[in-house]
Amino acid sequence: MATTKQKFSTLHDNLIVDEYKGRYSRIFQYGEHKFKMAYRLENGHSELILYKMTIQGDFVQVLNNFDFGHVFSCSYVQKAELKHNDIKIADRLVERVVSKIWAIEK
Repeated sequence: MATTKQKFSTLHDNLIVDEYKGRYSRIFQYGEHKFKMAYRLENGHSELILYKMTIQGDFVQVLNNFDFGHVFSCSYVQKAELKHNDIKIADRLVERVVSKIWAIEK
């Protein structure tokens, strides 16, 4: 059986800067599913929003900061507070969230 690391891949190595100041996004693939994680940094606070690509190719929001508390412990999410140099922490959080969703859907 393939491990999470083998199934999970970053489609775009570079962060995509959206039109909103301080918002970054990255597109991931996990199995057959594509996800986009948006990181928004505002006034020292972070916001994580996870989108999933539909069959039509649109991204729909799946989880936000509030929802992460239901997937993992709130303390883990607090540790993932983002700063510009902490994107790798967010990537690890994304991987855990996506793998959890994958497990639920199977």
